[in-house]
Amino acid sequence: MTAAALFQSILASLPEIVVVAGACILLILGQLVRKGQGHFLVWASVAVVLIAGLATLMLAGEVRPAYTGMFIADPFAVFFKGLFYLATVLTFLLSRKYTEIEKIGSSEYYV
Repeated sequence: MTAAALFQSILASLPEIVVVAGACILLILGQLVRKGQGHFLVWASVAVVLIAGLATLMLAGEVRPAYTGMFIADPFAVFFKGLFYLATVLTFLLSRKYTEIEKIGSSEYYV
């Protein structure tokens, strides 16, 4: 695999890389945030998903085979990634009050 092909493969999987890197960063931030500032993690999680959504929209125009054809970024994948991102953001926003009522204080909930 040449460097150009590897770069194209990484570019095709950029939304997944953003989600995984964001989850790791949020896990670390969850240990640093005080108990009363849980809303920060909600909005940071929403921001990570929105950044992944923007990365997905960058891929919307064309079919990109990656990793020697084992991964394909096409309009079908873009549609379902967008659908899952929307469901994830709605879940984060709707469960914010639930975590307060049930006193779920763990930062891992939003990761």
